[in-house]
Parts: sequence; structure tokens; C-alpha cells
Amino acid sequence: MKKLTKIFVAALVIASSSVSLFAQNNFRTAYFLEGYSYRYKFNPALAPERSYVSPVIGNTTLGVDSNLSLANFLWKDDEGNLNLFTKPGNTDEFIRNLKDMNNADVSAALSVFSVGFWNKPGTLFHSIDWTVRSESAISMPKSLLEIMKLNSLTDNYTLDGIGFSNREWSELSYGISGNIKGVVHIGARLKLLLGLSNMEMKVDNLSLTNTAPGVWSATGSGYMDLYLPHGTTIPTKGEIDPLCPAERANRLKFSETSLPEKKLEMLWPVPGIGVSADFGISANIGRYVEVSASLLDLGIMRWNNHMIAYTPSSSWTVNGLGYAVESALEIKDQWSCTTDFFDEVLPFEMDNAEAKSVSNVMTMTVNTGVNVKMPFYDRLSFGLLGVAHIDNRNFNVFEGRFITSVCPLNWLDIAAGYAYNNFGHSTSLVLNMHMKGLNLFLGTDSFLPLTKWSNGIPAGRLNTSVSFGLNFCFGENRLARE
Repeated sequence: MKKLTKIFVAALVIASSSVSLFAQNNFRTAYFLEGYSYRYKFNPALAPERSYVSPVIGNTTLGVDSNLSLANFLWKDDEGNLNLFTKPGNTDEFIRNLKDMNNADVSAALSVFSVGFWNKPGTLFHSIDWTVRSESAISMPKSLLEIMKLNSLTDNYTLDGIGFSNREWSELSYGISGNIKGVVHIGARLKLLLGLSNMEMKVDNLSLTNTAPGVWSATGSGYMDLYLPHGTTIPTKGEIDPLCPAERANRLKFSETSLPEKKLEMLWPVPGIGVSADFGISANIGRYVEVSASLLDLGIMRWNNHMIAYTPSSSWTVNGLGYAVESALEIKDQWSCTTDFFDEVLPFEMDNAEAKSVSNVMTMTVNTGVNVKMPFYDRLSFGLLGVAHIDNRNFNVFEGRFITSVCPLNWLDIAAGYAYNNFGHSTSLVLNMHMKGLNLFLGTDSFLPLTKWSNGIPAGRLNTSVSFGLNFCFGENRLARE
């Protein structure tokens, strides 16, 4: 998190794609695949068929959930240079493609090390994982993006629901699962959480009143919670420029955020520490039906060195509200203009109260599934998966997914699905190879956005995820077909 403003603006552009908060649950189409080594991460009761060991990046997932198109925010000129949403002549099209509330979820999960093994009797499965995760979420009202696009304005605006959050943490986990008479399977995972950074911002009732050409009076109610890596500082405008006007001197200048010279100092002490647990159960109903449910990330994180900032208690003046970015500028300079815009419209002043520690409940996920194998061909199955992602910051996501799985060869699984969630509908595809000694997988929970492009930029609603990995398997197949 080198520069908080850049993170915020990057998320804004990704909002055309949009912290998914489904981080642990990306690759959900693989939920019912017995040959997938990491199915226990969806439900601790669902053990894979073989023991395995995973190298670095053995399981990598990048996820985006959005209700907008990336091509609405980025474009290329005739020389192939990438630009922000300043394309002349497309104002009506740009505004038409916006939603009343433009939401964005972006996530990443990287497995640093993972090993899973069956004990000798073959009744218990154990797993040990070290994973680094990142989640970001953003919500932007249509009016704010209109302001940035139209440039010259004389209107008055009232904006609600501006929000942004970012969390990054590492987790060390141990899991165990077993069965009761081969019919009911239960499992649990205990995780130690090491928080790396945490940021949350929300602004409501932002009122912009035009008082003169190019001048607006602004009022609003906003706050920003910050838990930064050790040694990170955010200066005020007054500290940077002693000649700064008094009414602006206490405003934070996020683009000037500084990190310690020795980057290793950021790693300890970590700003957050916590624990969480996953619980799961599955049961076989006859030979062809399996039902399952799981609760993930039930836990708490305690964040230290809590800093909080607020928008000014009285009205503030916004000069040059128009987002006048010339396409002739290089995109890095366009980024700079964008950060200046947010510094002007959404100023924050640090609360001088003593830093304190705060405990937050982790974002929880509930999975429920039912999978039915076909009696005439038990290598073919149809499943329904429901997912509820419950976030204490009101970034909740709910999804229903229909999944078709087929295993044409003992070492090959193919799964396809259709899902509908808060961001719309999606279709998915997974290829999972699990021959003896190796598990190689590649898939996406939504591939249609990747099939429509405009001048090298995804043109569809960018609601997708990509998962890939390589694991080395050993031992006999504990779930071998009869």
C-alpha cells in the first residue's frame, strides 16, 4: 500500500470491473470436483482424493466482480496510448453505461505453501497452509462520475454512498476432516491471521453547491479508518507546504505517503493479529446425492495503531471541480490529475486523538450445496451451490450457481456453470487434471467478459476470476470410484 490515494483511484478504474470479497471462494465452480486438491478451502469436510504438496504459487486466484465495463473507463488513442475516461465525443455513451451505484469488488489470494495428507488408516485428512490475501471494495454514485466526465459544471449535487475499503493479510492454517461411518463427513480449519494493512472510507450527504464560476461550497459527513504498516506516515498539506492556506493545512496528502527506508521494518510488528475458523459438513444421501454446508472465516482481527480521519466539520471550498484531464497527457499524469481531484472533493483531516486498538469481525462466507450424480452415468453430476458473503461493512454479496461436472477420464474433470449474484449473471468453466503425482488446474468463474474486447480492452461487464495452480500429489486415491 505505497500510496493510499493511488489505491483508491486504481480501485475506481477497476470499479468498471470491480476488494471480489469472494477471495477465499473464487473458483467456486470447482466446489464439487473430488480431484481438486483445494476443495477443503470451500468446505473443510470436503477432502481431496490424494495427499499433495504445493510449491509457491501452487494456488493463485485473482477475482473481479463488477456491474460496469472497463472499456467505459479506459480507451486507446490512434497511437495506441492508454487513456482514462476523457475520450471526446462519448459523454452520452459514458453516462448511459453507468449505474446509479457503481460497485467494485477485487480480490487476490496467493498460496505461499500448502500441504495436505491422509493419515495411514485413511480416515483423517490434514492440511497446513500459508496464504496471503487481499480484498478491496468500492462504491461510487453515478453523479460523482458524471462530474468527472462533464468537466464544466454549474449544477448542484448531493452524493451518497461513496465508499472504499482495502484489507491485506496473511493467514497460517491447520485443518482436519474425517468421516462418520463413511456417510457423514465433518471438518474444521483454525487460522492465525497477521494483518498487513487495513483501510476503510465512507462519505455520505456530500453536498456540492455552485457559488461562482468554477467554485463550489461543499459539506458532507465522512470518515476514514487507517491501520498502516509499521513506519508508514501520511503528512498533511501544511507539513509539505508551509505557505498552504490555514483552512487546508490539516488536510492529509495521501499521494505523499512515505514508507520506512528499510522495507523489512514494515513487516513487524504487524498492525493486525487475529484468529478465525472454518467449519464444514457433508452427507451422502444414498449413492447418488451429496448435501453440504460450510461457514468460513468466523473470527476476529485486532488492529493496532488505529488512526481516523474525518471530512471537515464545516463547509469547505472546492476550486475547479471540473476533472479537466487532457488526453495528450501521459496516463501517469492523468492519474496525478485524478488524485488531485479526489484530494479537492474529498479532503480528510486527521483526528488528533491518541491512536488506539480496534477489533473487527472478519467477513464471513456461508456455502450450501447439493450435488446429484446421474444413476445411468455416475461420472456426470449436476449441482447447486448457494453462497452468502456477509461483510460487517455492508459490502454483502449473495450468489446462486448451477454446476455441471463430468469426469470423462479417471484423471480429468471438466465443470461448467451458470451463476447470478449482486453484479448480474455469469458463466464459468474449469479444467482439472489430477493424474497420479500431479494436479494441474485452470479455470474461471466467469469467462464471458473475456470474450468481448474493444481495441485491446475488455468491453463486457468485467465480472470474472482466474484461478490456476500446480500441485504434486502422492499416495493412493482415497476416493477412488468402484
